Amino acid sequence: MKKGLLTTLSCSLGLWAGAQWDVPTNVQLNGAVANDRQVTGVAAPTVPDAGVSAASARTLSANFGVAQGQDALSVSLTPPPSNYFPGLMITLVTTQANHDDVSLSVNGLPAVPVRKFVSEPLDSADLRPGVPYTMVFDGTVFQVTSQLEPSCPPGTIGFTRDACIEASTRDSLSYYNANVACTAVNGRLCTMDEWIQACLRVPGFLTSVTAFEWSDHAANFSGNAKLMGYDGVSPLPDCRAGGHTDPFNLRPYRCCFER
Repeated sequence: MKKGLLTTLSCSLGLWAGAQWDVPTNVQLNGAVANDRQVTGVAAPTVPDAGVSAASARTLSANFGVAQGQDALSVSLTPPPSNYFPGLMITLVTTQANHDDVSLSVNGLPAVPVRKFVSEPLDSADLRPGVPYTMVFDGTVFQVTSQLEPSCPPGTIGFTRDACIEASTRDSLSYYNANVACTAVNGRLCTMDEWIQACLRVPGFLTSVTAFEWSDHAANFSGNAKLMGYDGVSPLPDCRAGGHTDPFNLRPYRCCFER
């Protein structure tokens, strides 16, 4: 495009509230100075085939959104995509941490699974509020390309960004043997704080508590070890309740693992 055409276009756009530029051939920006080799005034795109300005591209305005929901996420983009296609890239921010496996729906299109490391479902708290995550549709699922925490071992649930806890209790052992058993599988006996966090955050955790469980924490009682899950009075389990007993008694327990 020569300088004269750019000048004419700029004047025309100034006369009307809206305008459309249809160029059926290659455009050459070859003005003598830099200001004559640019197209300005391109608004943010509103339809899929609209032109995208450098500002829109840099801010990802057509591919960024705040996702609603927790595990069944939905996000709206402008312009809205008419379908999913391989290579569709979306960056989103969630408003709350996920509890479990995640799916994503874009502008009302059918929800599709979200995967990490090619084929793995997301763990609890993989998506944290306020953190941007980039995902690419591969033709079947959305692949998370942003860095995520490593997966939890089989049979465990991620309850923080750093730790996983076993979903069910192990057979009763003494406090000392429970510590040894967890170490043997590259884990450790969960601390009282970790046990409480997992109980409060993991759906269904409290229903799996059927007896006092060992935790690796001071009992505040000479010679005893710390128990979690009950208060010794109520017949119902409680995430914040606990007690203490002789460490040689046999109690169920769970192992925790670093992610």
